[in-house]
Amino acid sequence: MGPMNDVNVDSVAFRRAVLESEQRRIYGVTVFLLIFAVAITLRVTVFSSHMNPWGILLLLLLVAYEAWTLAAVKRALARQQDVSSTVWILNIVLEIAATALGIAYFSSPRLGEYRPIGTPWILAFFPLITCRCCA
Repeated sequence: MGPMNDVNVDSVAFRRAVLESEQRRIYGVTVFLLIFAVAITLRVTVFSSHMNPWGILLLLLLVAYEAWTLAAVKRALARQQDVSSTVWILNIVLEIAATALGIAYFSSPRLGEYRPIGTPWILAFFPLITCRCCA
């Protein structure tokens, strides 16, 4: 179900290109998550936002998982192997679940009924979904 199973092509060059593309996607997602974590940290510390600061920990844990996935991709490239489909499925689930958890639990309760659409966490859905769909 991951990038390596989308098309059943038995070409080493194609599989290498897919892994290299995935490597670039992971770099981009990691940079985005780090910038988002810094922005939330600034909102909480400098601007005294009522956002739950535990969301920062969630983002950093996701960054750690992305780093682990990146290491797996680099190993696969070096060994000319594929990455397990379980890794790709878990990657998709964690990227989407982190933003959903952010909206549900780490946004400001002062937003009231506008909480799902008034939180910066909603903005994280779009880059993560777009990166996943275009990979």
